[in-house]
Amino acid sequence: MIFDISVVANSKRTREIISSYLVRRRFREFDELHQILKQKFVKYSKPLPDFPKKFGFKVDWDKRQVKLEYYLRLLLDYTDIFECIPFRQFLQIQPKRFNELRVKNKSLQPED
Repeated sequence: MIFDISVVANSKRTREIISSYLVRRRFREFDELHQILKQKFVKYSKPLPDFPKKFGFKVDWDKRQVKLEYYLRLLLDYTDIFECIPFRQFLQIQPKRFNELRVKNKSLQPED
């Protein structure tokens, strides 16, 4: 089963949509990402969110989709998550596009 992930980048200040696209991933790929993040964020002050369990033979795909989306949203609470290359690769954020998003968001930040 392949899950569709809608990636939407919003401006931090105005919440305006800067970019949006669809990424398709298997459950196994989510699990691989989680294992990588556990290693990279082992010393982080806040533990990573629990990863959704793999269900048995009777799988409710809609529930699994909701749980995986929720897991990704929880990951976004980690300030360093976008600096993590495997996370950006998982969401197919290209380095050039990532830098553009950072610049756009910085330009919209209030000045100190």
